[in-house]
Amino acid sequence: MVEIITAIISISALVISGLSILISISNYRYQLYLNFLEHYRTEEMMDSIKAIWDFARKTLGVNKVKEISKLLENNGNKELLKKKYLEEDNEKKIVKDGKDTLTYKRRVLSQYYLYLTSAYMRTFPWPNKNCFFDWISPSDLAIFDILIPLDEAEAKRCGIEEEETKIKLRNFKKFKAACIEYYNNIDC
Repeated sequence: MVEIITAIISISALVISGLSILISISNYRYQLYLNFLEHYRTEEMMDSIKAIWDFARKTLGVNKVKEISKLLENNGNKELLKKKYLEEDNEKKIVKDGKDTLTYKRRVLSQYYLYLTSAYMRTFPWPNKNCFFDWISPSDLAIFDILIPLDEAEAKRCGIEEEETKIKLRNFKKFKAACIEYYNNIDC
C-alpha cells in the first residue's frame, strides 16, 4: 500500500514539474514577445523601416509593397537593389556615429528580425508559437524581400563568410514562410 501511495505522489510530482516547465516556457516566450513589440514601436525602428522602404521605392520605381515584392522575385532587380545600396552608402558622409546611413538602418532592421527569427526557431512548439505572428502583418513581412538582398550585399562588402550569411538568410526565409502559412490558415 505504501508503494502505491509513493508511486502516486511521485507521478503527481512529475506532472506538476512538467506543468511548471510549460508555464516557465510560456512566460519566457511572452516576455520575449513584449520586448519585441516594445522595440518595434521605437522611433529608431520606424525611421529604419521608412528609410529601407523609401530606398526600395526609389530604386525600383514603384510605390506599392506588393509591386516591390513581385519585382524582387527577379534576380536582376535584386542585383540592381544591391548595386544601388552599395553606391548609396559610399556616397554619403558618415555623420557622428553613422546613424544617418542606410547601412545603419539596414542593420537595425536586420538585427531585429534576426533576433525575432532566432527566438521563434529556438522555442519549443508548445505552447502557442503563433504569438510571434500576431502583430506582424503580411505587408510587414515584405521587408524581408528587401533586407535579404541588402544583407547579401553588405556581407559581401565586409567579407563575411558566405556560409554564415546563408544560414541567417535561410532562417529569415523560414520565418517569413511560417508567418505566411499562419496568415493563410486564419479563418476570418
